[in-house]
Amino acid sequence: EAEAFYRESVSIYERLYGSEHVQLARSLHGLACMLMLQGHVEQAELTHNRAVAMQAKLLGPNHADIASALEKWNFILFEQGLLSKEDTAALKVLAMASKRFEEKAEQGDADAQYNLGVCYDKGEGVTQDHAEAVKWYRKAADQGEAIAQFNLGVCYFEGKGVPQDHAEAVKWYRKAADQGMSRAQVNLGHCYRDGVCVLQDYAEAVKWYRKAADQGFA
Repeated sequence: EAEAFYRESVSIYERLYGSEHVQLARSLHGLACMLMLQGHVEQAELTHNRAVAMQAKLLGPNHADIASALEKWNFILFEQGLLSKEDTAALKVLAMASKRFEEKAEQGDADAQYNLGVCYDKGEGVTQDHAEAVKWYRKAADQGEAIAQFNLGVCYFEGKGVPQDHAEAVKWYRKAADQGMSRAQVNLGHCYRDGVCVLQDYAEAVKWYRKAADQGFA
């Protein structure tokens, strides 16, 4: 799971370099983004603020690393409904972010492919195009990006950008759930509860609900 990866990176860099280092700040930024995507807003903001303060101290307040990190952070805030689409600054961030994501996505960066998929899915910085969103989610999902696997599952479940296919949705939910993605675990639990393209199995549903609950999913 991405969150676990970043937590481990933070721990390693703290042991190696102490409480302040450029690599530590980058890992903190990654952890903050994962926490926000999981809905842990307060913890995410504290982690993000720590990373920005560290980078500003070590690199200066106008360094490109800070601008890039803030760009991604604002994009995630918008995705989570914490920035208004009527906000001119937010729109500028989205346009810049989608362009940067496209450049990196074309180079095979899985994280950028997922983020570009979100841009097309929601019409953020680009014209909304669900089929194009599916294309980029799939590229990221094929590289093991859990959140892209989850979103691809949602697209198949709802028939958004692809023909509706619940069996394919279950397949992608399971891939993400196996990586610890709590929202995928919940959706997979729903599938077992309702018998959607799997044999109805309440015990199996509870198993997946419990895995999500153990991560704090309410």
